[in-house]
Amino acid sequence: MKERKVGFLLAPVVYVRRAFDFRGKSRRPEYWWLVAWGFILITVVMLLPAGLQNSLLRYAHPVPLLFHGNLLAIVAIIVQVFFYIASLSLSTRRIRDAGWNPYWVLLSVGTDVLGLLPTNLGILSSAVNLATFATGLFLLYVCIKPSAEDHIGENWHQPVSKDSAQ
Repeated sequence: MKERKVGFLLAPVVYVRRAFDFRGKSRRPEYWWLVAWGFILITVVMLLPAGLQNSLLRYAHPVPLLFHGNLLAIVAIIVQVFFYIASLSLSTRRIRDAGWNPYWVLLSVGTDVLGLLPTNLGILSSAVNLATFATGLFLLYVCIKPSAEDHIGENWHQPVSKDSAQ
């Protein structure tokens, strides 16, 4: 089956379609075009007037609003969970494509869970922030790497068999 090239306009469509697909691989364009979309959306939100921005960002942490029976908060949580799972699946596929074990994405999940701890824990809070930053740098490094099959035979992650070296 021929791979379909993922460009700027197709990346969000592929992202949503493969939201729960942890199998297979995602090439760099599929990953980085989606990152570009993220930067554009963040920029748009940052350029909105402060009042509108505050009303939108109020749902960035919707859990406290649930206690007031806010239906929009429930929708916001469902959307956030969907995008979190979709991002994990995309990262898993990208890590696999780079030739690494896809379980490395669990580092990100671990730091996300640690980030849910109360922030008034002093040194532990600083350690969690440092772990989150280090994990982000590591995953950035892995996601920047080219596809593993592009580098077979170049002393990359997979050893070259004697048969293929001839």
